[in-house]
Amino acid sequence: MVVGWNAFRTMAAAGAVLTAAAFFPAAASQGLPKLDQQIDLRPAQWGKSGAGQYLAGMQAQRLRDPAAAARYLESALGHDPNNLRLVRHVFYLMVSEGLFADASQHARMLLRDDPGSFVPVMTLAVTAMQAGDYAGALDQLGELDGGGHNGLMRALGQAWAAVGAGDLAAARVALQFPLSAPGWDGIRPIHEALIEDVGQGEPAPAYAALSAQPGGFPARLQALIDNFEARQADPSVTPIVTDASQGLALAFGTIASALVRANQERTAMIYTRFGLALSPEDDSLLLLLADALQSGDRFADAAVAYGDVPRSSEFYYAARIAKARNLAWDERLDEGIALLEGLSVEFADKAEAPMQLGDLLRRDQRYEDAAAAYDSAFERIELAGGQPDWQLYYTRGIARERIGAWSDAEADFKSALAIEPEQPLVLNYLGYSWIDRGENLEEGTAMVRRAAELRPDDGFIADSVGWAAYRTGNLEEAVRELERAILIEPLDPTINEHLGDIYWLVGRKLEARYQWDRALSFDPEEQRIPGLKERLACTDEVCAPLEADGAPVAE
Repeated sequence: MVVGWNAFRTMAAAGAVLTAAAFFPAAASQGLPKLDQQIDLRPAQWGKSGAGQYLAGMQAQRLRDPAAAARYLESALGHDPNNLRLVRHVFYLMVSEGLFADASQHARMLLRDDPGSFVPVMTLAVTAMQAGDYAGALDQLGELDGGGHNGLMRALGQAWAAVGAGDLAAARVALQFPLSAPGWDGIRPIHEALIEDVGQGEPAPAYAALSAQPGGFPARLQALIDNFEARQADPSVTPIVTDASQGLALAFGTIASALVRANQERTAMIYTRFGLALSPEDDSLLLLLADALQSGDRFADAAVAYGDVPRSSEFYYAARIAKARNLAWDERLDEGIALLEGLSVEFADKAEAPMQLGDLLRRDQRYEDAAAAYDSAFERIELAGGQPDWQLYYTRGIARERIGAWSDAEADFKSALAIEPEQPLVLNYLGYSWIDRGENLEEGTAMVRRAAELRPDDGFIADSVGWAAYRTGNLEEAVRELERAILIEPLDPTINEHLGDIYWLVGRKLEARYQWDRALSFDPEEQRIPGLKERLACTDEVCAPLEADGAPVAE
């Protein structure tokens, strides 16, 4: 991990140095790098400085690299091993990254300070089950109190640890523990059936009772029921849950899914890691982990997790598409495109891969290739007897418009609006295109105004409203709308260019040059660069690019 000294200095000024000093008051000072020097924060570069390790760990965490943060902070902990605050920080980083062997030693220290604490107890119980030490897992789980959420996990954990230990009677007793925890009444029958199944008890009555429950079943639960029924007809069918570790992993996954729905992603991540520690190839847990990593903008890690979903999984195709998307977000666009090209060939009857491929190619400004990918998606949908949605028409329309196939693009935008008449993105794109081309000005203006009503905080739509006012000669409104757009999207080169044009036309020429210069600094599309340079060369009397554009003239 390499960071610029200026960024590091800013972080220190925000208080990290004071925090480090609080942890390591006697830390030896080191020579400061020169300004703008790149610093390699690997431990060897910091020698024996505990403060340096701490700062490197905190910076790694800010850069969304918790595994590296755990390593640095673990090293820092060697300088102050009794610092419970730092122990707790390191411990939770390790658990969130699935580093249970390393986390276990810290769990014991935390439990001496806070007996019965849920995550440390569960870490030791899971580690014991990984090693086949079911008696040890039972002992650890007994430290949890019996109320609420802790009680639910204690009951499930003890039941599955007892199955692992070969004590089906004890497992049955554990599941009868009276609980009022949310979801317990729905979760218990599932595990009663599975425990009878894995523990070689009497699964048929338990599955019958489970199947008789009112209401529909989630897909994963229905798959468990269907798998049991299939095994009754054909004993060679492999069970989905084969041992105690997989059974407890299923429990962790069920609760992790509920936590995600409740917007408790951090806690869900810990439950997912517990589950994967016990069942590393569980495809549903891999997807939960990947989704959580993606939500945290950890795109490289998410791509790895999506890539771990096995070929045999029903989620494989969707996971590979998600991997490609995360590769692109991780600035590895070519890898994502190559992956989607392969998927499009491998799954020749499915439309999702070429649709996503079109999106990535369009992002890379390869508009002709994007249009061809979208065409392939349309063909596959039509062959399957389906109906393309508005978004596919919209994205293909954009690609077609960029390659100059305007009549085809216009037809796509109209088709999208036939499906979703109030879709603001389509209203804006078609309306703006008409306005920019000098066609259907009244209808185009009405479209962008309606889009602005639907999405009042969208800077690009505000730009379209301002551009419509510009094209129709209402410069006062154009200034107002484009100034509003620039407040929302201050770094967009096109909006800066448009505002500069309007400022010029109303006589605010110094401000116009400032906006054009900003537009040029914000990496505009290549074809717009010559026009911006010509604008910056305008004299106070004449601005040829604006005159050639047929712009209205200020009164």
